[in-house]
Amino acid sequence: MSEPPAPSGPPSEPATTAAPSASGAPPATDDADTDADAAGTGANEAGQIGKKAAAGIRWNLLGSLASQLIRVIVIAALGRLLTDADFGVVAAAMTVVLLANLIRDAGIGRALIQRRDITDDHLATSFALSLGIGAVLAAATFLLATPIADLYRQPAAAEPLRALSALFVLRGLSSTANALAQRRMQFRALALIDVIGYFIGSAVMVGAALLGLGWW
Repeated sequence: MSEPPAPSGPPSEPATTAAPSASGAPPATDDADTDADAAGTGANEAGQIGKKAAAGIRWNLLGSLASQLIRVIVIAALGRLLTDADFGVVAAAMTVVLLANLIRDAGIGRALIQRRDITDDHLATSFALSLGIGAVLAAATFLLATPIADLYRQPAAAEPLRALSALFVLRGLSSTANALAQRRMQFRALALIDVIGYFIGSAVMVGAALLGLGWW
C-alpha cells in the first residue's frame, strides 16, 4: 500500500486579519493626521490675525494721540497768531466740513472691508461712488457757502468754505484705498500717513499765519 506524496513546498501560514480595537472601531487612517494638520494651520492663522488686530489697535491709538497732540499745539499757535475774527472764520468753516464728513463715506468703505470676497468690479464701484459723493458734497458746499456763512453770522467764512470744499473730492479719491488698507490690516501705514499728513497740513497753516495771510 503506497504512502501519499509529501507536500513539495513549505506549509502556508494562515492569513491574519487586523484585530478590532476594544471599542470596535476600525483602525485609524491618515485622515486623522490630515485633520490635525488642518486644525493646527487654522490655529496658527487665528493667532496671526489676533496679533495683527492687537498691533492695529496700538497703532490706531498712537496715531490718534499724536494727531490730537498736534491739533492742540496748532490751535494754541493759531490762537496767538490770528485775530479773533480770523480764528472765528476758520472755526466756522471747519465745523461745516467736519459735519459733512459724517456722511461722506455713506458706508461704502465699511461694506468693502466686511465683504468676504471682493472683485475688481467691487473696487471700481466703490471708487466711483466715493468720488461721486465727494464731488456732490464739494459742489453743494461751494454753492451754499454764502448762505452757510450767513447762518453762522460769519460772512467772511464763505471764501474758506469754498476753498475747503475741494477736500471732499480728495478724500473721495482716497476712500477706496483706505478701505483696502484696513481690510489688509495695514494699520501702521494708515496711522503714519494720517499723522504725517496732519503734521504737514498743520505746518502749512502755522506758516501761513506767520506770514500774515490771515485765515488762509
